[in-house]
Amino acid sequence: MIILVGHRASGKTTVSRIFSKNGYWVFDTGPFLRGFSGLIHENATPETLLASLRESTGNNKWDDEFIAIIAKYGYEQSQEQDLVIVGYRSYDDVVFLKLQLDKLLPSKLPIYVVYVDCKPQTAFERYKRREKSDFDFDRFLADREINSKRGLEKLKNNADFVLFNDIDTESLESRTTGLIKQIRIRE
Repeated sequence: MIILVGHRASGKTTVSRIFSKNGYWVFDTGPFLRGFSGLIHENATPETLLASLRESTGNNKWDDEFIAIIAKYGYEQSQEQDLVIVGYRSYDDVVFLKLQLDKLLPSKLPIYVVYVDCKPQTAFERYKRREKSDFDFDRFLADREINSKRGLEKLKNNADFVLFNDIDTESLESRTTGLIKQIRIRE
Protein backbone atom coordinates (compact mmCIF):
# COMPACT_ATOMS: atom_id res chain seq x y z
CA MET A 1 0.00 0.00 0.00
CA ILE A 2 1.31 3.41 -1.01
CA ILE A 3 0.45 6.95 0.06
CA LEU A 4 1.73 9.24 -2.69
CA VAL A 5 2.46 12.80 -1.58
CA GLY A 6 4.21 15.90 -2.90
CA HIS A 7 3.80 19.54 -3.80
CA ARG A 8 1.30 20.67 -6.39
CA ALA A 9 2.41 19.72 -9.94
CA SER A 10 5.30 17.58 -8.69
CA GLY A 11 4.12 14.67 -10.85
CA LYS A 12 1.97 12.65 -8.44
CA THR A 13 -0.67 11.93 -11.08
CA THR A 14 1.93 10.79 -13.62
CA VAL A 15 3.60 8.57 -11.02
CA SER A 16 0.22 7.17 -9.97
CA ARG A 17 -0.48 6.20 -13.60
CA ILE A 18 2.78 4.26 -13.64
CA PHE A 19 1.76 2.47 -10.44
CA SER A 20 -1.57 1.69 -12.10
CA LYS A 21 0.18 0.15 -15.13
CA ASN A 22 2.00 -2.08 -12.64
CA GLY A 23 -1.12 -3.52 -11.06
CA TYR A 24 -1.94 -0.98 -8.35
CA TRP A 25 -5.42 0.43 -7.88
CA VAL A 26 -5.12 4.24 -7.66
CA PHE A 27 -7.41 6.35 -5.53
CA ASP A 28 -6.75 10.02 -6.29
CA THR A 29 -8.45 11.98 -3.52
CA GLY A 30 -8.58 15.14 -5.63
CA PRO A 31 -11.39 14.16 -8.02
CA PHE A 32 -13.14 12.29 -5.19
CA LEU A 33 -13.16 15.38 -3.01
CA ARG A 34 -14.07 17.75 -5.82
CA GLY A 35 -17.18 15.64 -6.42
CA PHE A 36 -17.99 15.37 -2.72
CA SER A 37 -19.28 18.83 -1.95
CA GLY A 38 -20.22 22.14 -3.47
CA LEU A 39 -18.12 23.74 -0.74
CA ILE A 40 -14.91 23.35 -2.69
CA HIS A 41 -13.29 24.60 -5.86
CA GLU A 42 -11.75 22.52 -8.62
CA ASN A 43 -8.22 22.68 -7.15
CA ALA A 44 -9.36 21.55 -3.72
CA THR A 45 -7.34 19.17 -1.61
CA PRO A 46 -8.45 17.10 1.38
CA GLU A 47 -7.15 19.92 3.55
CA THR A 48 -9.11 22.71 1.81
CA LEU A 49 -12.28 20.64 1.94
CA LEU A 50 -11.75 20.10 5.66
CA ALA A 51 -11.24 23.82 6.14
CA SER A 52 -14.47 24.51 4.24
CA LEU A 53 -16.35 21.96 6.31
CA ARG A 54 -14.96 23.45 9.52
CA GLU A 55 -15.87 26.95 8.43
CA SER A 56 -19.39 26.03 7.35
CA THR A 57 -20.16 24.03 10.50
CA GLY A 58 -17.94 25.69 13.09
CA ASN A 59 -16.75 22.20 13.92
CA ASN A 60 -13.20 20.84 14.08
CA LYS A 61 -14.11 17.15 14.26
CA TRP A 62 -14.16 16.75 10.46
CA ASP A 63 -10.45 16.01 10.17
CA ASP A 64 -10.29 12.54 11.65
CA GLU A 65 -13.76 11.50 10.52
CA PHE A 66 -13.22 12.55 6.93
CA ILE A 67 -9.79 10.97 6.65
CA ALA A 68 -11.27 7.75 8.02
CA ILE A 69 -13.97 7.89 5.33
CA ILE A 70 -11.35 8.40 2.62
CA ALA A 71 -9.26 5.49 3.93
CA LYS A 72 -12.27 3.17 4.05
CA TYR A 73 -13.49 4.22 0.60
CA GLY A 74 -10.07 3.77 -1.00
CA TYR A 75 -9.54 0.40 0.61
CA GLU A 76 -13.00 -0.89 -0.35
CA GLN A 77 -12.66 0.32 -3.94
CA SER A 78 -9.27 -1.33 -4.39
CA GLN A 79 -10.89 -4.76 -3.84
CA GLU A 80 -7.72 -5.87 -2.07
CA GLN A 81 -5.41 -4.95 -4.97
CA ASP A 82 -2.31 -3.03 -4.04
CA LEU A 83 -3.58 0.47 -3.36
CA VAL A 84 -2.08 3.90 -4.05
CA ILE A 85 -3.75 6.88 -2.37
CA VAL A 86 -2.81 10.25 -3.89
CA GLY A 87 -3.40 13.77 -2.70
CA TYR A 88 -2.25 14.64 0.81
CA ARG A 89 -0.05 17.60 1.74
CA SER A 90 -0.30 17.52 5.54
CA TYR A 91 1.96 15.41 7.75
CA ASP A 92 -0.69 14.96 10.44
CA ASP A 93 -3.30 13.84 7.91
CA VAL A 94 -0.93 11.22 6.45
CA VAL A 95 -0.13 9.90 9.93
CA PHE A 96 -3.84 9.60 10.69
CA LEU A 97 -4.56 8.04 7.28
CA LYS A 98 -1.91 5.39 7.98
CA LEU A 99 -3.55 4.64 11.34
CA GLN A 100 -6.95 4.26 9.66
CA LEU A 101 -5.53 1.99 6.96
CA ASP A 102 -3.80 -0.13 9.61
CA LYS A 103 -7.23 -0.77 11.13
CA LEU A 104 -8.71 -1.74 7.75
CA LEU A 105 -5.95 -3.93 6.38
CA PRO A 106 -6.59 -7.60 7.05
CA SER A 107 -2.98 -8.68 7.46
CA LYS A 108 -1.27 -5.45 8.49
CA LEU A 109 0.36 -4.95 5.12
CA PRO A 110 3.13 -2.36 5.05
CA ILE A 111 2.12 1.17 4.14
CA TYR A 112 4.78 3.21 2.38
CA VAL A 113 4.86 6.96 1.91
CA VAL A 114 6.35 7.98 -1.44
CA TYR A 115 7.18 11.66 -1.80
CA VAL A 116 7.31 12.97 -5.39
CA ASP A 117 9.62 15.95 -5.68
CA CYS A 118 10.76 18.35 -8.36
CA LYS A 119 12.29 21.81 -8.62
CA PRO A 120 9.84 24.66 -7.95
CA GLN A 121 10.38 26.13 -11.43
CA THR A 122 9.58 22.78 -13.04
CA ALA A 123 6.42 22.40 -10.94
CA PHE A 124 5.37 25.97 -11.76
CA GLU A 125 5.72 25.37 -15.52
CA ARG A 126 3.71 22.13 -15.25
CA TYR A 127 1.04 23.82 -13.16
CA LYS A 128 0.66 26.72 -15.62
CA ARG A 129 0.31 24.26 -18.54
CA ARG A 130 -2.12 21.97 -16.75
CA GLU A 131 -4.36 24.51 -15.02
CA LYS A 132 -4.01 27.41 -17.43
CA SER A 133 -3.65 29.39 -14.23
CA ASP A 134 -2.91 33.08 -13.79
CA PHE A 135 -0.61 32.26 -10.85
CA ASP A 136 2.69 34.06 -11.14
CA PHE A 137 5.85 32.39 -9.86
CA ASP A 138 5.89 34.37 -6.60
CA ARG A 139 2.31 33.34 -5.80
CA PHE A 140 3.14 29.74 -6.68
CA LEU A 141 6.14 29.82 -4.32
CA ALA A 142 3.95 31.32 -1.58
CA ASP A 143 1.51 28.42 -2.01
CA ARG A 144 4.41 25.94 -1.76
CA GLU A 145 5.58 27.66 1.41
CA ILE A 146 2.10 27.31 2.96
CA ASN A 147 2.10 23.60 2.13
CA SER A 148 5.60 23.25 3.56
CA LYS A 149 4.49 24.86 6.83
CA ARG A 150 1.57 22.41 7.00
CA GLY A 151 4.03 19.56 7.09
CA LEU A 152 4.93 18.76 3.50
CA GLU A 153 8.66 19.10 4.16
CA LYS A 154 8.24 16.91 7.24
CA LEU A 155 6.51 14.35 4.99
CA LYS A 156 9.47 14.47 2.63
CA ASN A 157 11.95 14.00 5.46
CA ASN A 158 9.97 11.05 6.86
CA ALA A 159 8.93 9.40 3.59
CA ASP A 160 9.92 5.82 2.94
CA PHE A 161 10.96 6.82 -0.58
CA VAL A 162 11.60 10.12 -2.38
CA LEU A 163 11.15 10.07 -6.14
CA PHE A 164 12.74 13.01 -7.99
CA ASN A 165 10.78 14.05 -11.06
CA ASP A 166 12.82 16.64 -12.94
CA ILE A 167 13.18 14.26 -15.86
CA ASP A 168 11.34 13.18 -18.99
CA THR A 169 8.34 10.84 -18.74
CA GLU A 170 10.24 7.80 -20.05
CA SER A 171 12.97 8.20 -17.41
CA LEU A 172 10.34 8.80 -14.73
CA GLU A 173 8.59 5.58 -15.75
CA SER A 174 11.87 3.67 -15.48
CA ARG A 175 12.64 5.23 -12.09
CA THR A 176 9.12 4.53 -10.78
CA THR A 177 9.16 0.95 -12.04
CA GLY A 178 12.46 0.46 -10.19
CA LEU A 179 10.84 1.87 -7.05
CA ILE A 180 7.90 -0.53 -7.43
CA LYS A 181 10.36 -3.44 -7.60
CA GLN A 182 12.02 -2.21 -4.38
CA ILE A 183 8.64 -1.99 -2.66
CA ARG A 184 7.61 -5.47 -3.76
CA ILE A 185 10.91 -6.91 -2.50
CA ARG A 186 10.21 -5.36 0.93
CA GLU A 187 6.75 -6.91 1.04
